[in-house]
Amino acid sequence: MEHPLNPSTARRTPVRLLCAVLLALFLPLSATATAHASTPEQGEAAVAFAREQIGKPYVWGATGPDAWDASGLTQGAWREAGIEIPRTTYDQADLPDKVQRDELRPGDILVFYNGGHVALYTGEDRMVHASTVSRPVHELQLNDYWWSNLTSAVRPD
Repeated sequence: MEHPLNPSTARRTPVRLLCAVLLALFLPLSATATAHASTPEQGEAAVAFAREQIGKPYVWGATGPDAWDASGLTQGAWREAGIEIPRTTYDQADLPDKVQRDELRPGDILVFYNGGHVALYTGEDRMVHASTVSRPVHELQLNDYWWSNLTSAVRPD
């Protein structure tokens, strides 16, 4: 083992430090940018799963398979598509891949009321969600009410 004060070790230390800094700066970006990006096919699989849940009851805190709440349904749908996402609406709203309304594709998570509710976009201005105890899981056409309360949309990755 070389002594830390050895001149040959001291000359290599800045190079090693520079390499470590460069790896820390650039490796995580390139490794995460493409390694986990969801595909349109996974979005379609999430939608298919969510549609299979139509008619099941809403129960606060439920994560399936017999009942769902809003974020439990979106989490279960994406799990079925092979991607783990956070459990709560607020954590799902914080997913980093934000999507503009004109870029929505099936499977994107619609975030309403500043993170208080989520739904799964199914395409053609429709969504499936678990909303209240008075209505089971259902799919509906997004109308002006829903669009005006849309806070953001995210794409799991």
